[in-house]
Amino acid sequence: MHGIIVNISKTHFHYFYLYSVGIAGWLWVSYTFFQPNHLANHQELFQSLLGSFVVLLFFALAIIARFTSFRLTGTMEIAIDSAFYLASTAIIGSQLTAVMALLCMTFDSFRKIILSKFRDQKKEEPMLFLIGNTIFNGGLTSLGILDCGNWFGFDSHFLSSQKAESPLWLLPIMSVVLLSGHYILSAIHLWLGGMKLSEVFRNVVIKGIFYEIFLVPLSLVMVLSFDPKRPIVIILLGITYIIFATIVKWLSNVKIELQKNLHTLEETKHELQTNIATL
Repeated sequence: MHGIIVNISKTHFHYFYLYSVGIAGWLWVSYTFFQPNHLANHQELFQSLLGSFVVLLFFALAIIARFTSFRLTGTMEIAIDSAFYLASTAIIGSQLTAVMALLCMTFDSFRKIILSKFRDQKKEEPMLFLIGNTIFNGGLTSLGILDCGNWFGFDSHFLSSQKAESPLWLLPIMSVVLLSGHYILSAIHLWLGGMKLSEVFRNVVIKGIFYEIFLVPLSLVMVLSFDPKRPIVIILLGITYIIFATIVKWLSNVKIELQKNLHTLEETKHELQTNIATL
C-alpha cells in the first residue's frame, strides 16, 4: 500500500482532495435539505411573503458581494459575503444558508472561469482542475455552514414554530470555528497546488482568518437589527456593506496597480544604470 501511495503524483492527490471534499459537501447538503422534517421547515418559511423575501435578500447580497472580492495573496480572495452567510445562518437557519452558499460559490466559480478565458489567454488550467475547484468551492463553504450551524443550534428560521433560540454570543464562536476550518482546508488545497507550506500558513491561514474575523461584528449588527416588521433595516445595512466592500476593492486594485508601476520603474532604472555603465 505504501508503494502505491508513493507512486501517485502530488497532482493526483490534489485532484482527489478537491473532488472528495467538494462532492462530500454537495451530497451532505443535498441529503439534509431533502429530509422530510427539513422540507416541512423550508415550506413553512416560504409560505410567508416575508420569509421568502428575507431568503432572496440574503441570496442577492451574497451574490453581489462575490463581485466585490479582492485578492489577498496569490489565488486567495477575500469577500464580504461571509458576513451575510453568518447573519443568514442566525436568521433563516443553517440549512437554507448552506444551499445559498453552495449556489453562490458555484456561480462565482463559473463566472471566474468564463472571465479568465477572455482576460488571461496565457495561462490555461486543465478542465479537470477547473471543475474540481468549482465543486470544492461550493461544497467546502456549504458543508462548513451546515455542520457548524447545526452544532451551535442555528438550524431553524425566524418564523419556525419549533425555533429554539440560541444565545447570540454563540455566533462569534461559531464564526471562529467555521472560518478556521474553512481556511485550514483551503490551505491544504493551495499546498497541494504547489504553494509552499510556510507561505500558505502565513499568507492564507493567518491573514485569511484575521481579515475575516473583522466581518463577524458586521453579521452581529445585522442579526441584532433584524426586525420582521421592518426589513428595510437589513436592506440598508446590506447596501452599506456592499458600498464599503466596493471601496475596499477599488483601493486594493489601486494598490496593486501602483505596485506594478513601481516595479516597472525599478526595472527601467536598472536598465538605464546598466546602459550608462557600458558607455
